[in-house]
Amino acid sequence: MEDGLPDADAASAAQALGQAYVAVKRYADAFALFRRFLLKAKARGDRFEELRFRNRLAEAFLESGDVDLAREVITAALAAAREGLDSAQRPRSYWEQARNYARRGDETGAARYAELTVASLLDGAHAEEAERTLELLGRIEELDAATTSVASTERPTPS
Repeated sequence: MEDGLPDADAASAAQALGQAYVAVKRYADAFALFRRFLLKAKARGDRFEELRFRNRLAEAFLESGDVDLAREVITAALAAAREGLDSAQRPRSYWEQARNYARRGDETGAARYAELTVASLLDGAHAEEAERTLELLGRIEELDAATTSVASTERPTPS
């Protein structure tokens, strides 16, 4: 228990507070909070909460611009998700990885993980997450089409 709250309530409050820290760019506070709850989840053997806080930590790193740490945390979260940990958390891990690749300008990697997100969401029937992922895929396709169009356009020659 955290300050008298049951573990589940404390974790929900920590997630909300951490996401608020990220929203106001208090990244160090978000990192510390998410890490603390990640360690507590590991100590309790609560793999659901462990994955939850890995995902939140990765998201905070990504929002702060630290794509390398985000990728490291996401990779660990994906490894845990692949072990059959929790089908509800798996799409979030894939989604964060898609965002990570998109931020790095790797459309192929972003598309691959976005497609994995959609596939895992369809298995779990998480319509809102599927919609956001399909939006990302659409943006990637638009970017790819625009890049191809610009590259194929001949430049006018000066007269």
